[in-house]
Amino acid sequence: MSSSIPQNGDQVVVQGFPVSTDEPHVVYGFPVMAQPRYTTVYFSPTEVSTDRAIHSTQQDQLEFESFDSVESPSDDDINQRSVSAGAFIAVTVIFFGLMGGLVYLLVLITHVHHPVFLVESASISMLNESAGNPTMASLNIGILTRNPNEMIVFEYDEFDVRVSGNSEDIFGTKIAAFNSSSESETLLNATAVVPLANISGIINIDVNLHSKVFLLNWYESTQQTINVLCKDVVIKKYSGATVKGCSVNMSNPYL
Repeated sequence: MSSSIPQNGDQVVVQGFPVSTDEPHVVYGFPVMAQPRYTTVYFSPTEVSTDRAIHSTQQDQLEFESFDSVESPSDDDINQRSVSAGAFIAVTVIFFGLMGGLVYLLVLITHVHHPVFLVESASISMLNESAGNPTMASLNIGILTRNPNEMIVFEYDEFDVRVSGNSEDIFGTKIAAFNSSSESETLLNATAVVPLANISGIINIDVNLHSKVFLLNWYESTQQTINVLCKDVVIKKYSGATVKGCSVNMSNPYL
């Protein structure tokens, strides 16, 4: 026998059976548990969906607005960036160029090239051939000096000149003091009258020059001694001399 138990407020109804008023929840000795009372809360699906849709729409709109605000760079911006990059490169090149020029200038100032000396010419002139007197001759030696430095001036004191040949002194003389500016050449002449007997045929002579020199540049002046040796200069009695380079030695006289 089947029966359904519908709920209606606080009453329990069983079809076909009377319900005792004294024990409202007992049906013929069988206890019937009162059904729990449920509280049902109803949500409006339409309202929830609408709120979420509105929130989602607003968020999407903000994202689209943010995306639209990021614009691609214009031609003016690209040109401005190109100009800035070019200016930076130009400034960098100029900076390193100036640094290189400064280093080159310091090298020129601090590194001193020795002056160059060479025997450029030599000549013998007959003076007299009188009887009873030894024949005299004038010996002239031309010495060329060159200053190879760009920013240094050589200031020479008086030179002592000694000319020797065949292990004998031929003559000695002096050359007046002079200045040799940067990248310049100066011709020096050493002249003496000697007996012709000392010069016969082809001889080799040594020319020695000794002096003091001041090295002048824009920030200091230093003094050094200079010794020049022009060795084995070949002189012919009537045809002059062979051009010969000279060795140059410079040192600090106070060391």
